[in-house]
Amino acid sequence: MHLEHRRSIATPQEFAFNAASDFARFEREGAGGAKFTRINGTGVELGSEWRVEADFRGRMRRFNVRLTGYDPHERIEFSTGSSKFDVRVTYAFTATGAAQCEMEMSIDTAARSLAGRLIFQTLQLARARFERYLAEAAARMATQMEAEYKP
Repeated sequence: MHLEHRRSIATPQEFAFNAASDFARFEREGAGGAKFTRINGTGVELGSEWRVEADFRGRMRRFNVRLTGYDPHERIEFSTGSSKFDVRVTYAFTATGAAQCEMEMSIDTAARSLAGRLIFQTLQLARARFERYLAEAAARMATQMEAEYKP
């Protein structure tokens, strides 16, 4: 399953990227109601891993997230998975002007087992809800970045 959302942000690309990759801030404050605890790595390095606790569909879920891609000022990629499925989340930033950029958030999932396929078939039925959630998350991130940006 592939979900994608693009959002224009009224900040320079470098500022938006730095805000999205402020991992120390996520560890302190969390994001989207999730709690992040660093397991390994320091700063920004491939392979850094976090233990994430988040409420999903009415239950507290715990999983590890690994930084698997990092192109400064352009792209951040995270991966997680289980014996049933793999998930990859990518944030890509493109400059569209001196003080304007576009953020693309994408989620790619792949089943690893029959149980995983059943999970994704069920989620496919709620695809519109997940797309709406992704759009709302992108809007919250953009609004926060624009509020923090001081030209």
